Amino acid sequence: MKRQIGIGMVLSAMLMILGMSSSLAQGSEYIDDWAISSATTSSAALAPWIIETVDSDTDVGRHVSVAIEPESGMTFISYYDATGKDLYVARYVGSGGDCGPNGAWICETVDSSGDVGQYNSIAAYRSGDTVRLYISYFDATRGALKYAEGICSSSSCVLDTQTIQIGNPILFSYRGLYTSVKVDSGEVPHIAYQYSRFVMDDALMYAYWVGDDTGNCGVSKVANDWQCETVHTDDSVGRYASLDLDGDDEPTIAFYDADNGYPLVAVYTGSASNRDPGANWYIRRVHQPTLDTGKYVSLSVEDSGLAHIAYYNVTNGTLEYARFVGSGGNCGFSSLTMKWEWQCDEIDDMGTSLTSMGVSLELDDAGYPIIAYMDASETLAPATLNVARRDVVVDLAVVPNCGPEDLFLTWYCDTIDNGGQYTDEAGSVSLAVNSAGLATIGYHELDNYPYPVEGNLKVAYQRLQIFLPLALRNS
Repeated sequence: MKRQIGIGMVLSAMLMILGMSSSLAQGSEYIDDWAISSATTSSAALAPWIIETVDSDTDVGRHVSVAIEPESGMTFISYYDATGKDLYVARYVGSGGDCGPNGAWICETVDSSGDVGQYNSIAAYRSGDTVRLYISYFDATRGALKYAEGICSSSSCVLDTQTIQIGNPILFSYRGLYTSVKVDSGEVPHIAYQYSRFVMDDALMYAYWVGDDTGNCGVSKVANDWQCETVHTDDSVGRYASLDLDGDDEPTIAFYDADNGYPLVAVYTGSASNRDPGANWYIRRVHQPTLDTGKYVSLSVEDSGLAHIAYYNVTNGTLEYARFVGSGGNCGFSSLTMKWEWQCDEIDDMGTSLTSMGVSLELDDAGYPIIAYMDASETLAPATLNVARRDVVVDLAVVPNCGPEDLFLTWYCDTIDNGGQYTDEAGSVSLAVNSAGLATIGYHELDNYPYPVEGNLKVAYQRLQIFLPLALRNS
């Protein structure tokens, strides 16, 4: 009997963790990201990036937000169609869709009633066997804060739209600018947004669902089903509102004070059971004398409530990262505690050539910050999409190249998409991290070559490669 030895090579990269929808597991070459729990922070940080164009209908994606439902791994992108002035949502399905490469995505209209969809923000939450979506956004036609909620499965999404507050564009009164939505453990949506007024001071606002006609806002079918509170009023406050919830579902909101030129962080000091219009918020100033900082601010909080923010330093043209330390910091002096409560560090150059520059911060699975941002520091070169991470989460062989210098640099900054000759990346950007620590970034690509200019919705996501060994087989 003749003995044959066959050597079978399992395809390299056959098994990968992908920070996208669970439907990616439909092919044999992929497994779900939650199926492997051994992915270390460093391996996730170094996982390669895949770049795709999701939608390219004249000008889409100037306002974009990404959400990953952690249990199912399903990925969603809400975005604004500046041509049709509509709000869309895209979800990854792998195949059989109507947008993206090879129909990998389904892109659906959420709202087309007027000019709707700017300043959108999306959250996803597991509800039984389905995923529930929550989208807050601005209605420019009525100067209103709007909201969409509904159920998504692998085959379809059914979303219902509603109006929370209406402004008056004729009198330059706009509610619902710079919205940011999160959902708590009880499936209750929370929304931060700006109320902009022409004569009176602007306001940072906060709304949450109460139902049963017990609130003070909501229009028509949801009248008095929402509670709307004023968090802070002053000239030119509330821009770039960014909301997050801590482990007790308590809200923290970061926003920009354009008049004074620094970010503010509002921390709720009441309890979730007695939240009302008179509830107290503690406002912290992340102030640096003589500097204009805080534009495009993005917030993420730990379960304990400790805040991390990233933003644009206008004065120096840099990306800046700040974390709350209570005392011993270098910025954010508190006249109440008489302490420097924040540590503010410049991370990388962003440039000064563009007026719309994206910044998005999340904490990875180990609690370290990851920041997606636009780099327009090279005047004659296109703007790029970059990512910054702490050096402790990357491999020892990777040399840190950015961040604050204390004997050595302490961050690693990497270009993910360098665009092209006439394209600028990441004027709007949104980052989400899945349960394996892998990142997905939705962003806008501006193509300056045609007239009028065009824009694409793009996505960059990470895959963690797992290589299988050679297999010997006897026959």
